[in-house]
Amino acid sequence: MFQNNAMKRIRKIFCFNLRRLIKDRGYTAESFAEHYDVTAKYIEKLMYYGQWPSDKTIARLAKALNAKEIEFFIDPGLHKTTKKTPKKRPK
Repeated sequence: MFQNNAMKRIRKIFCFNLRRLIKDRGYTAESFAEHYDVTAKYIEKLMYYGQWPSDKTIARLAKALNAKEIEFFIDPGLHKTTKKTPKKRPK
């Protein structure tokens, strides 16, 4: 059970970061697919449907996006910074 939940989370993180990197580089799924020389349908499967790429594909994606492979696996929740206002103490 834990393994399934962990893999689901990793897939979600990968999908989120792939979408983010593609968008940050000024591509759409279609334009990136053309640049990457694959079908838009394949890129959309990676971006939205959690299709798992091979290690070689991850390396190629990173190179095409001018990114490091690890960037696909960084949990976006770790980047959020929230300001917590201190609670007032009762008098």
